[in-house]
Amino acid sequence: MRIFVSIFLILTSHNSLEAKTSEPIWSEYFSCKLDSGKTLEDLDIYKSNWNKFMDESDVTGYDAAILYPRYVSPSDEHDFIWVGHSSNSIQFGIGNDNWGGEEAKELRRSFPASCNESFSAQQFLIQSNYTLDEMNPTYPVSYRDCKLLSNKTLEDAYKVVLQSMSSSHSRGIKVSSRIIEIKYGTPAKLEPYDFILSFNSPTWEEWGRGTKDYDENILGSPGDNEVNKTFICENPRMYSGSIVRWYDFIKR
Repeated sequence: MRIFVSIFLILTSHNSLEAKTSEPIWSEYFSCKLDSGKTLEDLDIYKSNWNKFMDESDVTGYDAAILYPRYVSPSDEHDFIWVGHSSNSIQFGIGNDNWGGEEAKELRRSFPASCNESFSAQQFLIQSNYTLDEMNPTYPVSYRDCKLLSNKTLEDAYKVVLQSMSSSHSRGIKVSSRIIEIKYGTPAKLEPYDFILSFNSPTWEEWGRGTKDYDENILGSPGDNEVNKTFICENPRMYSGSIVRWYDFIKR
């Protein structure tokens, strides 16, 4: 599997968030199914070998996680999603060079799955109030596909989600969020949407607390009404995330 996609990176677009909101990171998503006769144990072996390869490379700003379908329908389209993040476009490009090189040849061949969907994106990290030490080995990640309403921008979406996140944080809810803008390889099912909205919690229990807090304190509030005037989202789905490699530039 090509963990990195060879692309020419465009650093701006007509509806990208302004730098004053947050500095975007680069990301990539690969939806994969295990090959015949392969299991998640084979994937664990691959992850270990991949980390060894990364330790010996000059990629200093790339981390990765694997998402396993939890509440997704249909649930058999893929066995997992590989998500990689790069701190900037240069490191993303270096990763492409390394992954396509001769030294990674055997590692590429050993990947135990086939991936029929992939895309690259910029992520705008909104806010987080928890650390890696607080995260369970498997943690909840949710996604929603979102459309901006008339005359609204990604910057507008960023501001209203930040307001909602700050409100939750003020009541002790541990949650992080990010706006994801696809750059290359947009799947047909995502073409009608302007961005993907993602929420992470460090544990499933914390997700439950956050859901209860939303129902009791946010739903129908002035802040929630501002969100509803800015964008609408569809297709909510949830995954269990598992960290493969971690770098401090990710502020979940």
